[in-house]
Amino acid sequence: MTTISTNFQHQTVFESVLISYSRINPELILSKLAFDFIREMVRLEGFQEREGEIVMKIPVRYYPNLCKRIIHILQNEYCLKSQSLIQLLCDSEIMRENDVTFVEHLIDEAHRWFMQNYKSVSVLDMQTVLNEACRAGNICVVTWLIKSTDKSLFDLNQAILAACLSKRNDLITLLVDSLDPLSFDMNILLRMCRKGHSGIVNQLLRIIRHFTLPEVIDCARKACEQEKLEIVQWLIKALNSNNYLKSNSLFDMKMALNIACQGEDEIHILEFLLHNVVHKQFDIKTGIETAIRENKIKSVQMLLESDAHLSIHINTALQDACRFNRIDIIKVLLQSLGSTPINIPTVTYVLNKGIEFNRPDIAKHVLDKYDHSLFDMKGIFTEACYNGKFEILGSLISLVDHKLLDMNKAIYAAFDKSPNISLQVIELLVTHIDHSSLDMATIREILHRACRNNEINKIKNLVAHFDNLTLDMKTAMNNAYRYFCSKKFVSL
Repeated sequence: MTTISTNFQHQTVFESVLISYSRINPELILSKLAFDFIREMVRLEGFQEREGEIVMKIPVRYYPNLCKRIIHILQNEYCLKSQSLIQLLCDSEIMRENDVTFVEHLIDEAHRWFMQNYKSVSVLDMQTVLNEACRAGNICVVTWLIKSTDKSLFDLNQAILAACLSKRNDLITLLVDSLDPLSFDMNILLRMCRKGHSGIVNQLLRIIRHFTLPEVIDCARKACEQEKLEIVQWLIKALNSNNYLKSNSLFDMKMALNIACQGEDEIHILEFLLHNVVHKQFDIKTGIETAIRENKIKSVQMLLESDAHLSIHINTALQDACRFNRIDIIKVLLQSLGSTPINIPTVTYVLNKGIEFNRPDIAKHVLDKYDHSLFDMKGIFTEACYNGKFEILGSLISLVDHKLLDMNKAIYAAFDKSPNISLQVIELLVTHIDHSSLDMATIREILHRACRNNEINKIKNLVAHFDNLTLDMKTAMNNAYRYFCSKKFVSL
């Protein structure tokens, strides 16, 4: 046979002779086969060749001989191109046939050689064997390796990724069930989400059931069914941010809702959760408090517009919005009220915040619905004057009975704070207030002090809007003259 192999000039002729002679002496022929010939021409006993196809079919009784030859080739060529040989072998037809008997013989032969050469185990890349078997879908090889080989030789996450990329659900199940759940690489799940493989993602979800609750898994499965894998991605990232490896509490839907309420970018996540999860799994009160604290208006609106609003205590929500100074959220909450009653302390809190932040829309909403006598309107009006809240003052003057306001104290406050208060505020007061209701002694005192201090704008406003006969202009002129003289004396 050695003479024959060296005399043939054409590979095709040589292969034809090998196939023909294999029927006479299979053992001898199998011991001489090249790797490429095995991969391309050799088939197992159960193979059904097509009409005209030329192959070398190996009976079951000669499987051990074929396996010895394959291992011998891998042994001798390992250091040069082991990975490519293993990959080619896993891609070959004889491996794709998934003949259990052949695979068992092949693995037994490999194992026998490895045990004989255990000192060289460091050069044995079992990971490559497992990865390639997963990629090629050789479940027999994978099953044997998982059950019969030390798992410390493998990174099962690599194998799971290979099986996922090959879309082999049977292998994914086998590998996932063989892996310590806490060692699972969540990036695999995220990668499958990005690739849009809903079926694989759904299958991988079984691994996270060990450190999360069933309702989280149910939510993720619904997302898979709806092809909304960005929801699953978000849940996985939320799991990681919760640091499930160190946390004593399992990630649940309460946490999911709270996280979703914290950002505008998660608004579609919040919408999905509200439409697909039973609301009793949430803590709506904490969720809306979180959204208010983080000033997420869209999240608050979505909670109010969904069935979740039935679980929202509007008085508490308004108090939270006032406490965190979330003025726009206060308005959103007020607009959602309908016939929901608000207690007086809460209404007062809201009105005061509207005054503080110069929001006439909020003040008007309250004043249009509630009896003004319930509030300290004198204090509110005077405080608004002291702080120069022009827009608020305009609303109060137009909406509130002036009998409930202390006009004298208010105008005194406005002039007292000038020039820090804008002329708009002063003009608003003096043009809208009934002068007959004012204490002119107070007005005269303001004018006389303004003259002593040379406060020109105050003087102009008072002289322009009040009857000069009631202002004691003589005293005012004397005060102005004293100011002029003092300044002239200082300059001299």
